[in-house]
Amino acid sequence: MTDAVAQVARLEVRGREEYLRICGSGRGTAILLIPPLFGEMNRCRRLLSDVMIDLAALGRGSALPDLPGTAESLTAMATVTLDDWRAMIAGSAALLRAATGLPPILAAFRGGAVLDDAADAVGRWRLMPVDGATILRDLARAQRMTAAPASAPPGFAGIPLDPALARPLASAVPLGQARVARLDEDPKAADARIAGSPLWRRAEPGRDRTMAAQIAEDIDRMAQTCALS
Repeated sequence: MTDAVAQVARLEVRGREEYLRICGSGRGTAILLIPPLFGEMNRCRRLLSDVMIDLAALGRGSALPDLPGTAESLTAMATVTLDDWRAMIAGSAALLRAATGLPPILAAFRGGAVLDDAADAVGRWRLMPVDGATILRDLARAQRMTAAPASAPPGFAGIPLDPALARPLASAVPLGQARVARLDEDPKAADARIAGSPLWRRAEPGRDRTMAAQIAEDIDRMAQTCALS
């Protein structure tokens, strides 16, 4: 992997050019971050960037894909399918494996956990994972707040979702074994506790450097354990 602090890599996904950001280099297993979905992704963008910077400081390379239809992707959200997102994860993981010679760890945030079975990985790490039905309920709640008709199909930022995204997402759940991290305030069982606030619930994007550092440290510890197993 590159020694640059950050760079943008191009990746062909199902005949379209997509992008992922690569940060750092270093020892062994790299980390593929899978962002939360829809509005939560936008509100957590700074958190994800800080996690990548902190992983680099720990000597660990990482990458963050722009899922088709999001961020800098030129693909129209209205045309995106769940298979497009899964193909982006698989292609990004393959790129990291080619660069390091090892499968990556997939670190999924919130709804991104429904995508982390799309690629081979040495391990999976999840922060506050939710299923697809929860994601769609949150989208419907956001639509009601904008006075959209109750009969309106699921959408994001006023753009209806392709049924090939909405329908399979409704039944998508996180699959397989993973190390699960939760915020201190969450009563559900967890393998790790993170001190911080749910940035994905804020009205505007926020930043929590302490939370990002804890996340990076826990992912790095898992990567070290996976290397020894």
